[in-house]
Amino acid sequence: MEAKALRLPALLHGGDYNPDQWLDRPDILAEDIRLMKLAGCNAMSVGIFAWSALEPREGRFEFAWLDSVIDSLHANGISVILATP
Repeated sequence: MEAKALRLPALLHGGDYNPDQWLDRPDILAEDIRLMKLAGCNAMSVGIFAWSALEPREGRFEFAWLDSVIDSLHANGISVILATP
């Protein structure tokens, strides 16, 4: 297997994003992304403290919200650093 170089912006600018506290408020999520873009953010870490949202009941996993957040960030030119909860 041949390794491929990952092409990233010269400098990653962003922070830790915890959208799981606002899953019932898509307006807040949209405003968060608008403000990220305004601040020139190009990367966000997601999922660091999200275990309770990813596995709300033992053995039952919910990834749809995370997929949606990642898709929204990507659509707005923001890379995602996916954390392990």
